[in-house]
Amino acid sequence: MSEANAASVPNDHHPSTPEGLSGPESGLNQVLSGKLGKRYGALPVVAQPQENELLIGFIVTLAFHLKGKGLYRRDRVIMVPDLEAKRLLPMTAKWFCSWSQRHVVTSKEKKTRDGDVYEVMKDMPTEAAEKVLESHEFIVPIPRIDEVHGVPLPKLVEGSPVVLMTEGYDEELRVWSFNL
Repeated sequence: MSEANAASVPNDHHPSTPEGLSGPESGLNQVLSGKLGKRYGALPVVAQPQENELLIGFIVTLAFHLKGKGLYRRDRVIMVPDLEAKRLLPMTAKWFCSWSQRHVVTSKEKKTRDGDVYEVMKDMPTEAAEKVLESHEFIVPIPRIDEVHGVPLPKLVEGSPVVLMTEGYDEELRVWSFNL
């Protein structure tokens, strides 16, 4: 990549992120359609890395699509709120493989004997999920939680009386509150 092109790349965009249909910044993301779209909904399709391809583009694309979908981080650990148990649970690689399918579908390119390329929907390998969940490029864009409260606490809002925090994430304070 030339220095001129490198300067135009956003800070959260890794130079190896795939461009075109699978690149999150393109706005032209591929989504499930046809029979699979009817069955699962119009979920974004994220291409798994091919042979001789770095994992980083896959990680950055997943972070883009999964930000705001209920994942949070405490320090460098990805967490999911358990509203029933009133606590945060650490996301495991095996759980991430199935959990992520609520929001994205991963695919892999295959070749026929004639060399024609076609795409198949594939589960994310657990080994890839482990790498994603420990990657700086995935962790940093996920909202950070600094504190967890088991009951709603008062919050000072400028120009308003004191209000109780609602259950959920307060982005300004980076606090998760549960309602008992």
